Amino acid sequence: MRISIKLVGMLIDQIPAGGPLGARPQGPKPLDVPAACTLADLLNIVGLKADVEYFAMINDEHIPAERLAAHVLRDADSVVLFPPLKGG
Repeated sequence: MRISIKLVGMLIDQIPAGGPLGARPQGPKPLDVPAACTLADLLNIVGLKADVEYFAMINDEHIPAERLAAHVLRDADSVVLFPPLKGG
């Protein structure tokens, strides 16, 4: 199945060179993933470490942290991963 993925901010710098998002991972990228792919699987596919902090929007809907790893993606989903926002 095919999804669209976009990484924002420092998450772009954390993926390994030569990964499935190519040399310039900025902007939304189409990506073929296996059926029943979860967000945890997606992190592994793009090369983000499991301990990376992020929050996710899927089809413009925020997915709560307690559901992130187990959320199963569907064909044509649009996934945006953001680093955590911290401030003082």
